[in-house]
This record gives sequence, C-alpha cells and structure tokens, in this order.
Amino acid sequence: MLCPMLGRAIALVREDQLSLAIGKRGQNVRLASKLCGWDIDIMTQTELDQRIEKAMADFTSLEGISEELAERLIGEGFLTFDDLSVIEPSALMAMGNLTEDQVTQIIEQAEQRAEEAEKLAAQEKQRAKQPEQQPAAATVSPEQPTPDQSPGTPTT
Repeated sequence: MLCPMLGRAIALVREDQLSLAIGKRGQNVRLASKLCGWDIDIMTQTELDQRIEKAMADFTSLEGISEELAERLIGEGFLTFDDLSVIEPSALMAMGNLTEDQVTQIIEQAEQRAEEAEKLAAQEKQRAKQPEQQPAAATVSPEQPTPDQSPGTPTT
C-alpha cells in the first residue's frame, strides 16, 4: 500500500518473514527507507487488517467523516489520527466533497485525538519502564509481640 501524500509505503510480509524484513534493530527497514526517501512500515496482513479496522472506527467517530470518506482515506493510506492531522486541506475537500469549514473542523479533531493518543502512548511507555514495586507490608501479626510487649504478654 502506497501513500504518496504521506510519503509512506506499507510492505506486507508473512509472519515468518517479519523479523527478517525488519532486520536486526530495524536496520533493513531503515536502509530501505533511506534509499527510497519514504517511511516504510513492515507488517503482516493480520496487523494491517487490525489497523484498518481501528482506522475505520476512529475516523467515523469524527464529526463530518462518513463511512465512505473513511474508506477513501484508508485506501489512500491514512491509518491514524496523526496521518489525518497532516492531510492537505484541499485533498480532503476533494476526497469528501467538503467545505473548507468542515475540513478545518475534521483536521482540528484529528489533531486533538492525535495529541491524546500520543500522551496515552507516553504514559504506557512510562508505566512499562517502571518496575512493579510493591510496598513492604508494615503490619505485625497478632502472634508477634510489638516492641513495647514482651513475649507471652496477652494482647488486649
């Protein structure tokens, strides 16, 4: 799938070829991207189907985007709010037969949702970095004497 407006190509590979296509620490995909001057996303058909499904739900949740327009946007390679936030207004106007005001509203909504998604992703990344810390329990069981009790002293 090619998206000339975004300068992105999506390369589909089989699951067993995914790590080979990406390369060690992303070396293969970075080199290919540098050579062609486009961003390259390498994924399986299942991953693409999931992204398309999410994009359809996300885009149709925006005021002013119909299912038909969402399908056209996805067909052009727009899969995220971030993608949609950088679309040329004239291109969106032509794709959806929209007014300038409608396009402005759609792009503003997409920018807002892209920022929200970015914040959530940063929070998730931060949570993943922090090791799960469980505070040490500072409770004393009834069988253990407290510092001001001697062993064998009944508790009240």
